[in-house]
Amino acid sequence: MTLLKKTLIVVLISLLSTISILYIISRIFLLSSFEKLEEKDTIKHVQIALNSLSRSIDVINSKTGDWAIWDESYAFIENENPEFIKTNITKSAFVELEINVMVYVHSSGRIVYNKAFDLMTKKEIPVPQSLIKHLLKNSLLLKHSDVHSKHAGIILLPEGPMLIASRPILTSEVQGPIRGTLIFGRFLDDVMIQKLSEDLQFHITFLRLDVDKIPSDFQWAKSLISEKREIVVKPLNEKIISGYTILKDIYGKPAIIIKADLKRDILQHGRNTIYSFIILLIFIGLLLGLLIMLFLNKLVLNRILALTKNVREIAQRRDLSIRIPVKGKDELTIFSIEFNRMLEELSRADIVVRNSEEKFKDIFENANDMIQIVNEEGRFLDVNRKWCETLGFSKEEAKQKHFTDIVRKDQIPYCIENFKKVVNGESIEQLETIYISKDGREIYVEGNVNPSFKDGKFYVCRGIMRDITMRKQMEQKLVQLATTDALTNAYNRAKFEELIKSEIGRVKRYYYPLSLIMFDIDHFKKINDKHGHIYGDYILKTLTEIVKENMRKTDYLIRWGGEEFMIISPNTDVINAKVLSERIRKAVEDFNFDKNEKVTLSFGVTHYIQSDTEDTFVKRADDALYKAKEAGRNRVEVSV
Repeated sequence: MTLLKKTLIVVLISLLSTISILYIISRIFLLSSFEKLEEKDTIKHVQIALNSLSRSIDVINSKTGDWAIWDESYAFIENENPEFIKTNITKSAFVELEINVMVYVHSSGRIVYNKAFDLMTKKEIPVPQSLIKHLLKNSLLLKHSDVHSKHAGIILLPEGPMLIASRPILTSEVQGPIRGTLIFGRFLDDVMIQKLSEDLQFHITFLRLDVDKIPSDFQWAKSLISEKREIVVKPLNEKIISGYTILKDIYGKPAIIIKADLKRDILQHGRNTIYSFIILLIFIGLLLGLLIMLFLNKLVLNRILALTKNVREIAQRRDLSIRIPVKGKDELTIFSIEFNRMLEELSRADIVVRNSEEKFKDIFENANDMIQIVNEEGRFLDVNRKWCETLGFSKEEAKQKHFTDIVRKDQIPYCIENFKKVVNGESIEQLETIYISKDGREIYVEGNVNPSFKDGKFYVCRGIMRDITMRKQMEQKLVQLATTDALTNAYNRAKFEELIKSEIGRVKRYYYPLSLIMFDIDHFKKINDKHGHIYGDYILKTLTEIVKENMRKTDYLIRWGGEEFMIISPNTDVINAKVLSERIRKAVEDFNFDKNEKVTLSFGVTHYIQSDTEDTFVKRADDALYKAKEAGRNRVEVSV
């Protein structure tokens, strides 16, 4: 067998072996990493769905509290005045409140009034008798030990799951004695589920646990979900992956399995990456094999075959510049053949190096990732086409810059620290930072940076970075959806819990002042009744803009519920908090709203005391707000 055939076989076997090994390794390790990432992403989306449902329950609970803590409700539960029903419990009230059921229960257990309403047909419907069974004497929904008692959650009815809230009926000043219980309910129907899916931008399914037949995937999820493992994930097929969790009813019993269906974009991206890598490897391997065969045949084999025929002529003429093609199968047996082959190898090696440099340059320039080469001083020696396209700099402009020139200022210390590690010989396998493009855009990138050495000393570092700006924007959008109120773009109540814990923690460490401002719109219900829900939304959004214009950048605006808002004011004592409240109150009072409607606000202001808990802190602001309302509204009251 000739050397050419042997070389061809070795090249093919090596190429196939390398591709097979790399493919197996990538399938085992890389794809497994993508699957884990996909599972984490699915769990995150299930938690987002739970948070969205929890916010819906909180909204119903808040609306129930608004009606229960009301002098007119307090009087109605005793006198059963028909005028109250005619004036307040109207079709528009159900539509505005977005509820299906309203029940007034006297403290004796007698149902004073109940009504059910179909939000789709806009017609009154019978109150589900199955709900009445939950309102028997001593039932959980009717137990309220004090004025702050409340129950909210889900109950399972034959007609369907219902989001329900129960609040004690009190005076507008949150005073007793408790005369009864007000209950609001909203069916978790297809319309509400569809709205939740549209808001979340992925499909969710709710399945009752009390049905006779449960689909196999739900049965599988039910068997695995526990206190330690609240969310389980299962790929349904190549395109869809689902996350499951169990939601308990108001009695603490498992009631509903929630299923979130997501596209398997992460796994598909991983597979595409692996396939692209294998295709590139095959192409490079075949190209390299072809070049090796061509060079070996032309520059080595043919010359060896010709060497035997012309060796005497070379000896006679003593012309070592002649390159003689030689014949023969065992070219290593003759020194002259070795010498001639050595010369040819030197010539071929130079050609291979030049071609290798061209191939490297081609891969370098046409790579889909940003590639940069930086010297020991931190200056760019070279960047590829993708780098220039992403950041907007030319190669010449890049070579005039230090790497810190393109890094966002707050990221510079982090990047310098990692650059020092690379200079000391450490490879950075995962680096994430923010570049600033030529036109000022922020480009989020991630990648790896590795050192290169020459004669045992650091020479350059090579970085391969990928633009992940779009992914970061999506993550930020998800965070915004989870922490802000959709109507006003103010922070929501869930974000308030996070902020107040953080700020109280800082106060306890550093002892700086912290104030809390609670305010709501005076007579907002009358505005809604007069102009409608859309106008009410306009008032809320416009009010939010006015408040933000008059706040400091360090203050936090939270929509507490309905027309109630909170302002967390760090590093502010109660005097300055009152000044801030007055400024906002005056700005709103002076603002000309559409339809010549005058809007005023009532404020309750307090500051944090070291002995405070979160609840007592909020309670004191709430008390001050009610004091402002009692004193005639459109004013600021302070409670210390």
